Amino acid sequence: MTPFTPAEAALLAAAEAHAPVGTVADPALAEQWGPERRVRPEVLRWLCLDPLARERVSPAGLRLRGLSLTGPVDLDRARIPFPLAFAHCALGAGLNLARAEVARLTLSGCRAGPVRCDRLTAHGPVAFADGTRILGGVRLSEALILGDLVLTGARLLNPGAVALAATALRVEGDLCLDGGFEAQGAVRLLDAVVTGRLDLRGGRFLNRGGVALACDRIQVAGESRLDGDFKAHGQVRFMDAHLAKVRGTAPLHGASVTRDARAVRRKALEAGA
Repeated sequence: MTPFTPAEAALLAAAEAHAPVGTVADPALAEQWGPERRVRPEVLRWLCLDPLARERVSPAGLRLRGLSLTGPVDLDRARIPFPLAFAHCALGAGLNLARAEVARLTLSGCRAGPVRCDRLTAHGPVAFADGTRILGGVRLSEALILGDLVLTGARLLNPGAVALAATALRVEGDLCLDGGFEAQGAVRLLDAVVTGRLDLRGGRFLNRGGVALACDRIQVAGESRLDGDFKAHGQVRFMDAHLAKVRGTAPLHGASVTRDARAVRRKALEAGA
């Protein structure tokens, strides 16, 4: 690698020391940040992919705080054996983890461009939460999450298009689009499988004149929560969905709701066979 910037040198030192790098800052002001907060995406890619560089990263993984990635972060097909965590970071050019494998993934309080995680395999929880704002939406179609998928308080902004594309997503845990979650654009959970809960409490799904929330053929083995100020501007579809238990009054046209969670869980397991 070419000589490291101060932020990049601090990132490497922190990765070796089981510590986060950077301090909390407002990513909305990232254009005003100096070199002490700027990291080139190729440095992050080097740490994730180069065998010798990866040996220097502790099992705690890479934990970035208040840093700006200066271009698109391309980790397509990467095999990352440790967690990736971004807190209050700016990833304005987006993040690509399509067909990648990672231990865990967290974006907390970040601002990012489009996030592409189609066919991602995560061996632990994935979170885009705590006020994270993603312009251009998130893609998680055919992803496998071996833990919870949490978008609590996230804002996915892709008006007139798809804010969350998650067809055939499989979540081995809870799926949370709650607590102030907002999608401007369609949310598609077609053929998704959730072995835990589906929590939409306090979520806002905004796609006037179109489908705001499409959950056709979704299978949820735990409780589905559509109460607590759930709001949708646009159509809500649950055609041929299989839900173990539902709380809330949102329309569930075409859904099959049963009190026997074991039956839905069995279908979910069969879908992953």
